[in-house]
Amino acid sequence: MTPFGRLLRAFRYDLGLAQGEFARRLGYRQSYISAIERGGRLPKDEKLVDAAILALRLDANSEIKLRQAFRLSQPSELPPPGTPFFAYDLCPQISDVMPKLTMSDVEAIKTVLAEIQREQTNRSNDLNLVEHLSKEVCDE
Repeated sequence: MTPFGRLLRAFRYDLGLAQGEFARRLGYRQSYISAIERGGRLPKDEKLVDAAILALRLDANSEIKLRQAFRLSQPSELPPPGTPFFAYDLCPQISDVMPKLTMSDVEAIKTVLAEIQREQTNRSNDLNLVEHLSKEVCDE
């Protein structure tokens, strides 16, 4: 189940709407809405998201959550452009483990990623400082 499908189902359920009635209000088939809620399908664009927001009468905060869930649920291209050649072997490994991740696995990965991002920021700041100091020395 995707974040979008899970949240869509929760909002629909909270409103007390049956899946068939919800699908009718959106102008889609029930089987399509069912597939989205189960994570088997994902809308191609935000047309369905916009219709769901109206049909579910979502407040601004809930609308933001549904739109964020939609964006999170979009397939991502791995590796992204600019990836160094030596990092490409991570992509199949990530693809293999993702379906079996637990919450604790995800938290551990987030911790490691946060540390990597901190190190990258520090390296970038160090390089900026060196460039700044070099420019000052050259200007003197």
